[in-house]
Amino acid sequence: MNVNIELSEEQRGRLESKARQCNTSAEKLVENLVREFADFDSGMPVDDAMTFVLRKNRELYERLAK
Repeated sequence: MNVNIELSEEQRGRLESKARQCNTSAEKLVENLVREFADFDSGMPVDDAMTFVLRKNRELYERLAK
């Protein structure tokens, strides 16, 4: 599946900056985030889903926060 996303120049710049911090491309970062979102069980309660995503991506979020 191919998806096109329209971003403002400001959003694109922030995305590219975050991707560089993670040593990846903006496209790969978005692809990984979409895959993570698609992988969690949509039937689970929202709190459990958020906990799942946060735990699974803890290292990524820590790098992005720097």
